[in-house]
Amino acid sequence: MYLSALQVTWYQDSFQLQPTDRRLMLHNGQTHSLIIKNVQMSDFGNYSCLVTNSIGRDKRYIELSGKPGPAKIISSQYSNPHEYDLKWTVQSVFPIIEVRVLFKKIMINSSYHHPGQWHDLLIKPSQSYNSATSERTQSYRLHNLQADSTYECVIQTKNQHGYGELSDTFQWYTAPKGRIILQSNGGVFNSFSEVILLSILSILLMISS
Repeated sequence: MYLSALQVTWYQDSFQLQPTDRRLMLHNGQTHSLIIKNVQMSDFGNYSCLVTNSIGRDKRYIELSGKPGPAKIISSQYSNPHEYDLKWTVQSVFPIIEVRVLFKKIMINSSYHHPGQWHDLLIKPSQSYNSATSERTQSYRLHNLQADSTYECVIQTKNQHGYGELSDTFQWYTAPKGRIILQSNGGVFNSFSEVILLSILSILLMISS
């Protein structure tokens, strides 16, 4: 059966788009792309792609927004007994001006899972920016946690265009009271004995060399 060639039409907020110096409409085989260079405020909106051939037609939608993407929490799943260094990345061309952190302790045993009360924080931590990926990295230290416990949190970031979506729920575990978590480039040392052992190994290596 012969199928006619695809006809692809792009729309922004129901208005048909035409190619410009900043707006390119490309296709490679059956793949069609709309590329917008040097994105401006006027480019934000709802986009749709209408595909038509001799069999029928189909339409798909996507929103282009200046809002930040969902945060991705990248910190360790283990923390000191009473504090936790929460760290995340988020894609946002525009600076993050506010972050909402919601976290709670959860009670877990073999018979039930009982959520605790949410703590809702509005913070303005500093940020580093990677222009190649549009990623911003931020961190914040949570205090007054309970030792030997399980916590979970979500993060929502805001830039000048509004709040982005909530992050995925993230869980971490606080160490028992008196047990110290030390971060290192090679991993996490979760007790003084491991640190002492590492020091002994380092001394032995120095002596043997």
